[in-house]
Amino acid sequence: MPGKHVHFSPFAAELDRVELPSPSFSVSTMPSSPGVLTPPPLGSGSPYESKQLPLIEADIHPWLSIHAAGSSFHNIDFAYPISHTPGTYNYIPPDVLRQPATVPPVSSMRITCGKLPWPITVESRSASFPFVTISDVFSTIYTSLRASVSGHEFNKLLPTKAAQDAVSVAFRARCERAGPTGYGSEKAKGLKSVDFLLGRTRFCGLIAVKMGLRGWVLEVS
Repeated sequence: MPGKHVHFSPFAAELDRVELPSPSFSVSTMPSSPGVLTPPPLGSGSPYESKQLPLIEADIHPWLSIHAAGSSFHNIDFAYPISHTPGTYNYIPPDVLRQPATVPPVSSMRITCGKLPWPITVESRSASFPFVTISDVFSTIYTSLRASVSGHEFNKLLPTKAAQDAVSVAFRARCERAGPTGYGSEKAKGLKSVDFLLGRTRFCGLIAVKMGLRGWVLEVS
């Protein structure tokens, strides 16, 4: 990718090591109409299954706020591996990534996005930090959006041909953005959850719904 990189210390290295599900859906298998592909129905192991978790009133960390002008996190484009995100050179110290994502700290967060047909549930990933950290938020959003989408999930979550066509166009555009050398590799990996964002894949911040009592909204551009 051209341009400088955003550096996240061990955070970027951690995300780059994440093993995503094997690609199960590629442009060559995209259905022109619903009902073509019929893998097993969504089960308890699906990444799109939501959980009902208690929510408490809280404020978002300033660095995660949509009003955080100049925040390094606003350089993140979920369409790419985080360490490859183009933008101004920034270094985010590990102690910042370990800070609570909210004030007061919470044990879980429910994040929705207008373009996604499912919520993203964030929980603490470390026994040392029994609360959701900034790192937890980005790790969970990133892995959720980079997960592969099966043909059955494509049909189930997008019941209309118009919606399917829009996501298919976003998938092809994302592959093309990888450039001549990366196009084939991205295409082979198949459709991903991030394609449901229809090209609006850059992080803009989180907005509380009823002071976090009704969760959080992910804003993208």
